[in-house]
Amino acid sequence: MLRLLSICVVVGAAIAAPFIDPAAPEYGNEIEGDMIEPFKGAFSGLLNTANRWPGGVIVYRLDSSLPSTTRDKVRTAMTNVNRETGNCIKFREATSNDGSRYVLIRPGSGCSATVGYWGRITYVNLSTSCSVGNIMHEFQHTLGVYHQQSRPDRDNYVTIALENVISVRLQLVSLCPKAKIEMLRLLSVCAFVGVAIAAPFVEDPAAPEYGNEIEGDMIEPFKGAFSGLLNTANRWPGGVIVYRLDSSLPSSTRDKVRTAMTNVNRETGNCIKFRQASSSDGSRYVLIRPAAATVGYWGRTTYVNLSTRCSVGNIMHEFQHSLGVYHQQSRPDRDSYVSIALENVRSGYEHNFNKKSSSQVGTYNVRYDFGSQMHYGLTAFSKNGQRTIVPKPGAVPDGVVIGQRSRMAAGDVAILKAMYRC
Repeated sequence: MLRLLSICVVVGAAIAAPFIDPAAPEYGNEIEGDMIEPFKGAFSGLLNTANRWPGGVIVYRLDSSLPSTTRDKVRTAMTNVNRETGNCIKFREATSNDGSRYVLIRPGSGCSATVGYWGRITYVNLSTSCSVGNIMHEFQHTLGVYHQQSRPDRDNYVTIALENVISVRLQLVSLCPKAKIEMLRLLSVCAFVGVAIAAPFVEDPAAPEYGNEIEGDMIEPFKGAFSGLLNTANRWPGGVIVYRLDSSLPSSTRDKVRTAMTNVNRETGNCIKFRQASSSDGSRYVLIRPAAATVGYWGRTTYVNLSTRCSVGNIMHEFQHSLGVYHQQSRPDRDSYVSIALENVRSGYEHNFNKKSSSQVGTYNVRYDFGSQMHYGLTAFSKNGQRTIVPKPGAVPDGVVIGQRSRMAAGDVAILKAMYRC
């Protein structure tokens, strides 16, 4: 069964010990109690073979703070899984050659695990109360196995008595969706705030940036990723964006892409550079294809999606997402400068105006700037042509046009230089 490793479809293997404790350490606060979703929507995409551990070998590291008693149980669980699968599933301690492609087994408040293989560090979190059986259960999550009672056909076999479920735990018994999604192995640092200069701008509420992704044009690499993008590991090494142009990208769009690259490189004083991917880069590049962008660097293929309508300025905006820049009006201090008129926002798009907390987005001591190249226009996602973003009286400096895409500003450049240390 473990060879299948399909999310929502794999028939789960039973754990060694009988279940008798409704407060068992697996029944924690993660998804379905003990499962860590690698990115939003990932669980509907784990039929993809790219998310299985190569060769059926889990590469692991034991955290130095893991108690010796837990270490012993981990090794016993590994032996059991290997034996009970007839050597189909194996375990190997990570070496320096593995880079960040391993699962870190570390202390936790309960028993939980990231589901599947993602080509970077994932986690198994274990408290001292986790039994060998609990740990075997978590290893199956690491291998891609979902809970049995979340199967799409579960209603043929069991009935869920939601009236008996603790209110905050209803998600533990949710039915796993059947639909698969395209697995966007995305990216981001969502930690930048830009300061832009004034430039002529005609607001277009149907602009290609105002799409159906997060905040219109941002792809979240995994659920909750944006709260961790202050991490320097999510910045492009050396400030160099490694890219490939999709073969189907029109020549006119290719020309705009190259112009946008030249502009970003010049306007950052060569701080940010671009290099076409080679075979030695493996999957560590951004694919520019036929307008949303993944945010930040994640050590695997990420994306900038461009329609023929995208201007050079739009593309520069998307490249800043790729570098980790977040939208200006999502800053944690935005309420001091603007009000969001949700009554004017198209139904279903209200989430694009969510404000981030200071633990999610850093301002780098740069003041809120209405002229940022990363600021929405005043009528973005409007359903009636009225303003969705209303500046506070007197807040907008003279000469600044909100929502411009003509060029990066001094503040945009300063933040990138601070983030990339150049």
